[in-house]
Amino acid sequence: MKVILAFAYFFFSVLVIIGLGWLGYTLAPQDFILNRNLLSAEHGKLKHAESLFPEFDTIVSFQYPESVAGLYAHKQKHKLWLIVFPDERSARDAFKNYSGSLSEKMGPRQSSTPNMISYRNPDSNVYGHARRINELILHVEAESKPAVKQIIQQSGLLIPNPEANILTEIFYKGRYLWYIVIFIFLYAAIQLPVWNRIGSWAATIHPSSSTPPVREYELKQRLLAINNLDVPFMIREKKNGRLDVVWRLADAKWAGLMTMNKIDVIQIIRLRLSEKESACYAVDITRSVSYSAGGLKSVFSFRYSFFRGINFGRWDYEKQFGLIFSNGELQLNEAYSYQFSTDEMKKPVVDIVTGSGWKYKPVMFL
Repeated sequence: MKVILAFAYFFFSVLVIIGLGWLGYTLAPQDFILNRNLLSAEHGKLKHAESLFPEFDTIVSFQYPESVAGLYAHKQKHKLWLIVFPDERSARDAFKNYSGSLSEKMGPRQSSTPNMISYRNPDSNVYGHARRINELILHVEAESKPAVKQIIQQSGLLIPNPEANILTEIFYKGRYLWYIVIFIFLYAAIQLPVWNRIGSWAATIHPSSSTPPVREYELKQRLLAINNLDVPFMIREKKNGRLDVVWRLADAKWAGLMTMNKIDVIQIIRLRLSEKESACYAVDITRSVSYSAGGLKSVFSFRYSFFRGINFGRWDYEKQFGLIFSNGELQLNEAYSYQFSTDEMKKPVVDIVTGSGWKYKPVMFL
């Protein structure tokens, strides 16, 4: 139940930010509204096409799938496409394909929302802006961003929305972006220690109430005693007093089995003992490994998990078959088998810690 509650809080805290962004974008009034007097169409053509963009040299009507009318205007490096649909739903569906096609052509220098895409064309070095406003798609290209904005404003087709507010400034004009980024970082900084506490609370394994805690030195000796056993992992004592539970990569027997299994990630459990709290804090660290002629070598640490259940673990099973001389004759039989799993090293450590009267507390960081 604790693990379920921890997962629920984690997803809820993330969804809060996503939900606020989605709600803000949904409620934000658009920065412009349509001048519908200029959008009347007849026989697939806009009635006021010539008066819409008098500064353009070439104005041509065209048909776009599912549209009422389309208009293309051109003057030197300035280009404009205007497509009118029968309703907003048709325009919304069409803009998904329209913006998707633009995005594929324009490379990395672009930004977009569900109703807008801005870009810089890497081939012609011009700036472009396409957006959906109600049942209209408007697409403009020019030699600079101010020129794009000027063409849109001078068309008379769009007029400023009198209901625009701060949400419009954020989600349509891109202002206050740094404030939003700072807010997200502050929110994450607050949530990180909360996630750590909740994760640790959910994953803590308590000892039996009848087991008195031993001294820190005694617990450390019990853990280090694992090194005397023929098991695939060992415990290294660090200079700062912390302990690392690691696979025996230098041991030919165990490294050979890992190599044959093509195991490419290994787990480390980093421990810190706190005698004051009778608690063993543990961080699960996953490292990638690479293969060499001599076996395995560790490359770098790239992923952390903070309690049992979030890192579902890695489970590998190795089995060898070969000719075995048994009962006076050769037989094809199983020669050796072993399973590598994260619990293979974690369970003995947890048993020693709790059996010594200490709590085992997984955390995100020590």
